[in-house]
Amino acid sequence: MGALDRRIVMRALAASLVLACALPSWAKIAVLDVGAPGQTGQETITITYKDAADVTHSLDVTTAQAGAEDTPEQAAAKGAIKKGQTDDQKAAAIAKAISDKAGANGPVSAASFAGVVNIGCTGSNKLEKVVFNGGNTDERHKLTYTDTVSTVIDFPANEILIATVRLEGAIAGITVDGEPAMLEVGTDRHVATLSTASFTRLSDLALALVRELEAHGVRVSLFGRTEILILVDPDVDNGVWVGDNDRALVMSFSYGSL
Repeated sequence: MGALDRRIVMRALAASLVLACALPSWAKIAVLDVGAPGQTGQETITITYKDAADVTHSLDVTTAQAGAEDTPEQAAAKGAIKKGQTDDQKAAAIAKAISDKAGANGPVSAASFAGVVNIGCTGSNKLEKVVFNGGNTDERHKLTYTDTVSTVIDFPANEILIATVRLEGAIAGITVDGEPAMLEVGTDRHVATLSTASFTRLSDLALALVRELEAHGVRVSLFGRTEILILVDPDVDNGVWVGDNDRALVMSFSYGSL
């Protein structure tokens, strides 16, 4: 699946400090760790937050589109994602798209650092959830929800962290380059890695993912036929890993507090 390397927690924590310096007050943030894109495409993200009056708002963000003749560097300069770029360039593109959509003094802020995108809210706004809509640029993403007040993840006892992973589209069993396709879902506790060619229905694939994660102690359940809910323990699971490179499959996921 290309560059799907795991990154140590300290890198994400260092990146969180970059965003913290950009925000007028300490706040909870989402840390999105990306890989080098295996395919040219656009990523779409929805950021949900609450304002000081406890009213919920959503910010829909889409990265720029790369030109057919653009080199990876030219695409990066316009904030687009193209095969051949580094994870740093992809992270910068996502951060740019969020910052551009929110505006200079907007309620949401983003910063990138060493292949990591940090997403947070400014002022009295509170980050609620980040939904990664699955642009299918063929690499694994890890999304963590953390607190920049300290370098340890310390949540109130009554706060629940939950991830939702959705499988949509179809199963081709191969990548855009004709290679065998793989799918990954999990947490730091365990990541289930399956060959999509072994399945003909999305519901069977989702069930297989749930069974493997359950067998390794991940608190997970199947909601409907193709939606997976993961209850995240910040001390053990840390964050959620999601990725696939099947040419016909679209994965989307959200992560945040309830």
